[in-house]
Amino acid sequence: AKTDEAFDLLKKEFDSRPPNVKCGEFKAAFASDLRNSGISPDDGKITTCKAFLEAHTSQLRELTDGLKEVTDAQRAVTKAVSSAAVKVSKLCEHEFETLASVGLAENPRSELASGLRSQSRTLESFPAMHYDTLLAASEQELLEAEAMQEALESLEAMQKELSDVEGKVTNLEETLIRVRAGGEIPSTGTGMARMLGISAPKDRDERVRQMEAELAEKQDEAAALKVFRAAA
Repeated sequence: AKTDEAFDLLKKEFDSRPPNVKCGEFKAAFASDLRNSGISPDDGKITTCKAFLEAHTSQLRELTDGLKEVTDAQRAVTKAVSSAAVKVSKLCEHEFETLASVGLAENPRSELASGLRSQSRTLESFPAMHYDTLLAASEQELLEAEAMQEALESLEAMQKELSDVEGKVTNLEETLIRVRAGGEIPSTGTGMARMLGISAPKDRDERVRQMEAELAEKQDEAAALKVFRAAA
């Protein structure tokens, strides 16, 4: 649980970083893979893969649950056989004294006791009859499928973020064109503060420079997200 919490905290911290920083770290971590891939993102394939993973993960969960049930049941059988073997052996010991007292040397349950002991020893070597191996493999495959699902969800979130940033870039570009042509500069929401003397008024040129700086920042952010998405 502590490991999961630490991973979640690390993931949140990484997601909060600027796109250009995330992109740089991603490209550094997967440099060799990126050199060999050369594959461009394909929305159609991503959608197909996501649909496949949703169905595949659901089936893997069902398989894992089934194998766990079988594994637990087989371990219970192994334990029950061992217990039965002990009880039959005790019964034979008790009967032997009575049978011997009347001249009977052979115990009719001796073969049964021997067979149960043999079966119990055999089952002790693999109490789950190797179903636990199948369960472990299924659990690992489920973890990998869930990791791929999470990766696709992150990719979709990145695409949404890119679309939002591109929309802001377009709005800023259109606004700057109007302002440079003499149009009105959009309000920054500090008009009331200026009226109360809390905020000093800004001249037109200064406001334009701020808008240009904001546009450049959003353009860099969009470019980094495009590179990041293509690399991912």
